Amino acid sequence: IDVMNKTCFDRLVSWFSYHLSNFQFRWSWDDWDDALSQDPEEPKAKFIRETLLKCLRLSYHQRVVELIPETFAAFLPDKPVPNFKYGIEGPFAGSVETRASA
Repeated sequence: IDVMNKTCFDRLVSWFSYHLSNFQFRWSWDDWDDALSQDPEEPKAKFIRETLLKCLRLSYHQRVVELIPETFAAFLPDKPVPNFKYGIEGPFAGSVETRASA
């Protein structure tokens, strides 16, 4: 991983995240513990972070959080929050009358 071309690195991340999602995210996580103490831009740490980011596209946040060891939770991005573009704002937001008239 340390000397891989960027394109090859990205393809490995894509393939590996797909592989993990198909095999219940089973991986020898303990073999990669040294990445926890590395700089986030080091190849191993970046590989884990990018792989988990791709895994979130193939599953959902809570499932990935439950299946990876707690020590690797620092590599996960924050839980995504919906952004309702056309949400109703103001004092009557969420009331039945506002929803019916919208």
